[in-house]
Amino acid sequence: MPRSCGYEEYRRSVQLSVSARKVEYGEASSDDLSSDWDEAEEQKEPNKIKPSAWKKVRNVVHWSPFVQTYKKQKYPWIQLAGHQGNFRPGGQGTILKKLNCDEEKCFNELVGDSINRFVPVVKGKIVEPDTGE
Repeated sequence: MPRSCGYEEYRRSVQLSVSARKVEYGEASSDDLSSDWDEAEEQKEPNKIKPSAWKKVRNVVHWSPFVQTYKKQKYPWIQLAGHQGNFRPGGQGTILKKLNCDEEKCFNELVGDSINRFVPVVKGKIVEPDTGE
């Protein structure tokens, strides 16, 4: 009987070596990577959802606003971008800012944008009699 060679011979030798061994899935060996998975699962704490850093900051600002004293009264404080002297307190919930034509143009263009909730609104112009601004 001619001896087979090549792939068939290799296949038979592999089948013999696999069937000759008794395969047991007992203790994990040190080189078994899946054993690391089991240990990692045991060490994990229950799934705790971490609040985002932004949520923490938002809660801090919401519950403990900064307070600024203006004309002997205390007001919640917010950060504004601009030079000192460019802002004045307006009516309830508003702030007056010195006119900058470029800013006004940008704000008016952004009104129709998807970020319009975050864009300051130009509500009008006020002329101060003492400075002419």
